[in-house]
Amino acid sequence: MSNALRAVERAAERAAEKAATITVTVGDLVNSRQVLADLMRQKFPAGKGKQSLTFGRLCRDVFRELETAYDPAYNELLKKFGTESTETPGNFTITADRTAEFQAAVVEVISAEVTLLHQSMPELVDLFPFSAADALALEWLINPEYNEEKNEEKTEGQNETTLQPNNDS
Repeated sequence: MSNALRAVERAAERAAEKAATITVTVGDLVNSRQVLADLMRQKFPAGKGKQSLTFGRLCRDVFRELETAYDPAYNELLKKFGTESTETPGNFTITADRTAEFQAAVVEVISAEVTLLHQSMPELVDLFPFSAADALALEWLINPEYNEEKNEEKTEGQNETTLQPNNDS
C-alpha cells in the first residue's frame, strides 16, 4: 500500500472520528459523573495513549456540560423549592408538600438531551475492571448502539393510535 493511500485512509478515519457524536440525557451524564472521575485517575495500559487522551477529552467535555447545564439548574431548584439550613449553609431541606414539584422539575432538567462530539468507546471495558453498576452508568459511552436503542425506545408507541367510539350520533 502506498504512503499516499495510507495518508488518505488515516485522514478519512480522523474525519469519521470527528464527525461521530453521542446524544445522551443530562441524567446519563449525572449518573456517570463519579465513574468517569474514578476512571480518569486510572492509568491506561501501555500503548493506549491515544485512548487515554480521547477519554480525557471526553471527560473534560462531560464535566463542562454538567457544570453549565446541570449544576446551576439543580442549585436553582434547591433554592426555589427548598429551605436552606441555618446550621449548615448550602444544605437544603425540601418539605413533603414541595417534594413532588421539586422532583418534576428535576426530571425536566435531567431529561434534556446533550450532544457530545465524541464517539463511543467500547474498548474501555477491556482496559479496566468494571462492576455491573459502572457498566450501566457508562452504557451511553461503551455501547455503540446506545443512541439507536434510545431512539427506538422513543419511537415505540408513537405509531400506535387509540381509537375511541364516536358517541355523537
